[in-house]
Amino acid sequence: MDDRPVLISTNTLPASLLQAAAQKGVLLKNLPFIETNPIEDIETISEIDAALRLVCTVIFTSQEAIHAVAAQMDDIIPDWRIYCTAPATAMLAAKQFGQERIVGTATDGASLAACIIEQEEPDEIFFFCGRKHRPELPALLTRAGFDLNLIKVYDTQPISPVVSGNYAGVLFFSPSAVNSFFASNQLPAHSIAFAIGDTTATAIRKHSRNRVVLADLPDKELLLNQALEILTT
Repeated sequence: MDDRPVLISTNTLPASLLQAAAQKGVLLKNLPFIETNPIEDIETISEIDAALRLVCTVIFTSQEAIHAVAAQMDDIIPDWRIYCTAPATAMLAAKQFGQERIVGTATDGASLAACIIEQEEPDEIFFFCGRKHRPELPALLTRAGFDLNLIKVYDTQPISPVVSGNYAGVLFFSPSAVNSFFASNQLPAHSIAFAIGDTTATAIRKHSRNRVVLADLPDKELLLNQALEILTT
């Protein structure tokens, strides 16, 4: 009988992290609650292609947006000033576009908007985002006089599997995954909810009174490490 504590991840984590959990004595199970797909219609591809050829300032707040844009780059190396959330999105942006292109980072959208307002004169700025993006960053930049051009490059759809068995905790990486999870499940009384950020934690508290642990930084591996430390001590 396997009596290891079970930890559910609502996003798919790589095999290396599943192995790291196993080495700590925790059974980590991938059980996605959202599905993300690039938007590949002619209009969106044309918008991405046009932006790739401009000298401009752009924003990324998700790795999914970077993947969607990179898929259309071919041999183009964009001459961009890039602002992005950190650390995971910033690391991917640096890998894809070059560290020298990254001019500002912050841990969430509102803080990133404040960084942009402090460093940039109001002008046109491109925000590569999902169809269901949070409103704080666009609202703050528009209020500050920026001409914000939203290019929606990916879509997120909920998946709501039923979780069976006994599990010690759940890793949540977005409010969308939270809402999808609680559409068909409830946390057992003893289970801990681990949240990647404040907005995700807020979404969890709307559905549950279980203990919520907030990541020290919005990074998947760091959140997992916090969960492993709590579940094994």
